[in-house]
Amino acid sequence: MTEQTDPSASALAQPSGSVLSEAEVRTRGIVLDAREGPSGGWRDCSYDLGVKYVIDSKGDDHELKPDQFFEIQPHGMVEVIASERVRLPDDVVGYAMVKTGLTIEGIFALNIGIIDPAYDGHISTTLINFSKRKYQLRSGDPFLRLTFHRLATPATRKPPPVSFHDYLAIRKTKAEKHFSETFLDMEGTAKAVSTELLGEWKKNLFIWIPAIGFVLAVLTLLFNMAALVLNLTASNRHSVTDADVHNICEDVARSLGKQQQMALTPGQLASICSNPIATSNSPSTTAPLQSAPTAPSTSTAAPLRRAPTTAP
Repeated sequence: MTEQTDPSASALAQPSGSVLSEAEVRTRGIVLDAREGPSGGWRDCSYDLGVKYVIDSKGDDHELKPDQFFEIQPHGMVEVIASERVRLPDDVVGYAMVKTGLTIEGIFALNIGIIDPAYDGHISTTLINFSKRKYQLRSGDPFLRLTFHRLATPATRKPPPVSFHDYLAIRKTKAEKHFSETFLDMEGTAKAVSTELLGEWKKNLFIWIPAIGFVLAVLTLLFNMAALVLNLTASNRHSVTDADVHNICEDVARSLGKQQQMALTPGQLASICSNPIATSNSPSTTAPLQSAPTAPSTSTAAPLRRAPTTAP
């Protein structure tokens, strides 16, 4: 006669640290609202949590129906909440691990780890799309794998219970506060920054171009005025009229006559300075003084007379 064994008694007889099988997990009622059937979450020694709620980077929650999906943008981040609820005994600890199938698709789950003994509530994680394409997340898609381990002694600390309403509000605040729409999107970030800088540069350009143009106009005006003043100064300095030349000539002739102790009459001065001195704009170009021609003996011009000497 074969003796029948109680599955629950068999589970309690297992040594500490061992992984609970599907039968043990079912028997102890650890996973609530489990997905059944061929597409369900049960495995021989684990359970795959399915997608129910998706919270985007703006903090908006999306409850996915069986025929609905949510697209995670390339480099996008979302918070995903499972449809199942976990209720752990005080002598069982849970471990949440990534799904290999998701990582192959470029979807990576964060904040995985330990589920404390005596925890009773929902499970969620952050998913990041590291691929270059959009990823469709459908209702019921597995995103975490749970395994359960028995403790040697029951835990003495029990996590405080949290309602689903409060749990959802906490996760929405987390996503709105910390999530980026384009996580590690270097190309998109560089384009956004360059567009912002270019717009700022264009705005400043409309301010600086008129200012620079005004300064250049003032400088040009000053340079032109300086050039005009220099030209006028040079023209006034080097322009000599015929009358000026004649006066200079007479002054020089008188000076020479005094040195020779001769008195020059107006007629002699006129004869000496009858030919105007050639002038030019260059101060170095002047015609030499010409000596007056010697008058013939029949000329009516008065002869040069030596100035009388005064007796000492």
